[in-house]
Amino acid sequence: NGIVVDNYPPRIKSLALDDSVALINTTSTIYCTAVDIESINLVYEWFVDDVEFSGGENLEWQVPAEAGFYNVKCIVRDEGGLNAKDSVIVKVLEAINYPPEINNIKALPPVINISETSEITCKASDQNNDELYYQWSAEAGSISGTGNIINYYASGTQGNYYIVCTVSDEQKATIKDSIIVLVRDPELM
Repeated sequence: NGIVVDNYPPRIKSLALDDSVALINTTSTIYCTAVDIESINLVYEWFVDDVEFSGGENLEWQVPAEAGFYNVKCIVRDEGGLNAKDSVIVKVLEAINYPPEINNIKALPPVINISETSEITCKASDQNNDELYYQWSAEAGSISGTGNIINYYASGTQGNYYIVCTVSDEQKATIKDSIIVLVRDPELM
């Protein structure tokens, strides 16, 4: 229709945290990526639950001491006064529970004869230093003991048998790994 536009509003391409959640009493960085066709000097205004915070393209947010959900809003203004807005909900937690890690599983000895025993050890760790609980199973034979060291009693049949260890922490996060014990029949050798 012949109208000349000399100022286009900025556009927010992305608004995101440096992690998927934030922890209480920490600092979290929130990034705002914005572009404007004709302006290079953009002004960023930040709000957390309608309370204004200062920041440029990034907001270094001192996370409050209370867990919950927080609405973080960024308004980007260009030199002509036009703006774009976006917001993100940030989940704030007291702690993040990381699942345990199984560092290794060993069978001593790894090869046994029918009706013999192998000692199985599972070395696991937990980033949160939670207490760890071990649950063992075998597809054949039997297991005795509890904790990270058990005895595996071979069945009466030659074969390669998986011994499975499931490690869980106090928050019920789990991980599972296994080892193969070779059971041999000396009469077949």
